[in-house]
Amino acid sequence: MPKGTCGYMTSQKQTVLLCSRTCQHSYVLTRDVIIQQGPWGDLFLPLTDDGIYFEYWETSPNPHDSHAHPLTLINGYARSMSDFRSLARSLQRAGIAVIMLDNRTTGKTTAPAPFTLPMLANDVVSVWDSLGISKAHVLGISMGGAIAMTVAVRHPQRVAKLVLVSSFSQRSYEAHTDTEEELEQVRTRIINSVAPCFYQKNKPLMHALAKQAAAQICAGTHRPQTQALHNYNASQQLADVRCPTLIIHGDKDNIVPQQEAESLATSINAAKLVIIKEAGHMLLMEKHSALLAEVVNFIKS
Repeated sequence: MPKGTCGYMTSQKQTVLLCSRTCQHSYVLTRDVIIQQGPWGDLFLPLTDDGIYFEYWETSPNPHDSHAHPLTLINGYARSMSDFRSLARSLQRAGIAVIMLDNRTTGKTTAPAPFTLPMLANDVVSVWDSLGISKAHVLGISMGGAIAMTVAVRHPQRVAKLVLVSSFSQRSYEAHTDTEEELEQVRTRIINSVAPCFYQKNKPLMHALAKQAAAQICAGTHRPQTQALHNYNASQQLADVRCPTLIIHGDKDNIVPQQEAESLATSINAAKLVIIKEAGHMLLMEKHSALLAEVVNFIKS
């Protein structure tokens, strides 16, 4: 099909929209269908998973034939894929196709709770299956890194390269209550999650994020993800990660100390560790350009 054209392929069971234009696609996975939203029409395809919202940003008429696999971005605790839009645009410009998804209880995803970390990993694989992608790179931030590692361990043949940002191999989150004392602790934790120099330059932003986190606790939207991470420990599985792995961490991370990144690098075979100076836990915001450069160099190497 010529570049810039679209067409439909139909059968008795499904209707599939094909678009070879260099563009970005939005999909919603439901129990029965995927619905593609955008100017090119709708895509219907039977699925087993339900309610997982994702977007696929292509870079070529046929990304499966390109020099690189698409890169899947998985965000951290209680965060949606909207945080990735600037990074995704930069990656796309660098020639890397991008897949993003909203984890359960975040963004536009409506999949039910409760759920486990392996279920979140399976959601990633379901997105790949729906797109006909047999292998992909995976980048996870914080809790997203735990999901990414779970994918790499459970589906080693599906992961080409793994990037762990501000992540960990073991953690046990406890559900917060909406008492004023605990809400203040959460607000303080968010503000302290970035390097002091970033906070001083971005006080309104950090206070807005702290207020948002407190609102999520009051609404209870954080609880299912907290339960999924309860007593999480993958330290005995790290040796089972077989793909090339890049670990990126900030030296001022007060949420996940640098020692945890060093432990990951020691336990994962031939992993590369990059420590970014004067950066806290929110590398995506604090050191966007440095993060982008490391990821692009690793994926294209």
